[in-house]
Amino acid sequence: MSESDHLLIAEFNARRSETAFAALVRQHLGLVFATAFRQVGDVGAAEEITQSVFVALSQSAGKLGSHPTLAGWLHQTALNKSREWLRGELRRRRRERTAVELELAGAAGDSVWSSLVPLLDEALLELREPDRLAVILHFMEGRTFHEVGSTLGVGEDAARKRVNRCLDQLTRFFHRHGFATPALTASAPIFALAAHAVPPGLAMAATTAGLAAPAAGSTIALLKGVLKIMALTKAKVAVSIAAAVLVAGTAAVIVVTGPPTDQTIDAKIARLTKPGTTVKQAIRVLGEPQNFAAGAQILDPRHLPASYQLVYTNGIQVWILDGTVRELESLQPGPGFSYRGKLRLGSTLAEVLAIVGPPSETLSGQAAEPVLGSRLGGFAGVLYQNLDGEPGYGYYWRPDQSVRFILKHDQVTALLLDVPN
Repeated sequence: MSESDHLLIAEFNARRSETAFAALVRQHLGLVFATAFRQVGDVGAAEEITQSVFVALSQSAGKLGSHPTLAGWLHQTALNKSREWLRGELRRRRRERTAVELELAGAAGDSVWSSLVPLLDEALLELREPDRLAVILHFMEGRTFHEVGSTLGVGEDAARKRVNRCLDQLTRFFHRHGFATPALTASAPIFALAAHAVPPGLAMAATTAGLAAPAAGSTIALLKGVLKIMALTKAKVAVSIAAAVLVAGTAAVIVVTGPPTDQTIDAKIARLTKPGTTVKQAIRVLGEPQNFAAGAQILDPRHLPASYQLVYTNGIQVWILDGTVRELESLQPGPGFSYRGKLRLGSTLAEVLAIVGPPSETLSGQAAEPVLGSRLGGFAGVLYQNLDGEPGYGYYWRPDQSVRFILKHDQVTALLLDVPN
């Protein structure tokens, strides 16, 4: 890790220094935002991912002292967060679209390099870790070969040779995938094209998000906090917002008037578990949501990304991907909905196992982030207990029944129903 990064991390860990954290954000913001934007192709989503990366940095700073480079860690974390955002079908469609663009790209000019930009991060991940870090530091963070060598513990000439060797490997990567690209050189425009201007205000937003996050804690704890704030501030406020939603190329107006109050919520949820249920059908069944959101970020309903949630004050969230319902979420403080009319928020682990059946395996003591870091985290049929070493903190996914449970103190705090494509 570079000396400046090491000192700033140490200062932040020792005193939770806002000045030190803000300096880390300013130093690496361009790398993180550009990485996210290359993956998702949407400025709003890239901003959201950037903030989540720096939240992760603030929570993991105490464990990074021995990491080779902070830039490498941030690049990998940005990729992980971006892939979580994209997920499944959305990411596959992006790859298919990229392949078509590559086939149609012209043989001259920057168009060839522009069309390769979406594949750059995948190519970088095929490099050995020290080589990937050398490329990131030199081309994406603008470090000199002397600075790269100092960070990686090698001489300036060795750093230059390492980077040149990486360019040859990246060229071979593109050739193996059937793309007749020129040989990459230090002057090739692909890295300049891969950069992206950071939106005004993002540095402050990322700094604020990181400093507001607890030093350590689970995803669910953060989500509960957000929902509690939302419920306290908006549960009694009727909202009237005209939202333009594009459906099959036609604009439809949605008027947001407040959360649903119908008592037969389980029957309504059952109607939304059919494949292909659209966002319009979900709103017709459940009523207008309190908010449109992406994680903790409240969205303008006139400009919705491909992936977002409909948030209701009764503890229900509906995850939308490409205009269709993909997941139904019942979250504390609830009351939410039930599973089979028997399992609901507050049900015990013993009750869950009695209804959905025993796990294929039980694991204890795993880190929560890899398990809960994506919507389909963990292994199917495995019961995770004592996540992060916290007794009673667990996760159980049964894809054969399209249901997942997150538990605290061996009681259900989140009940998630997966909706098939």
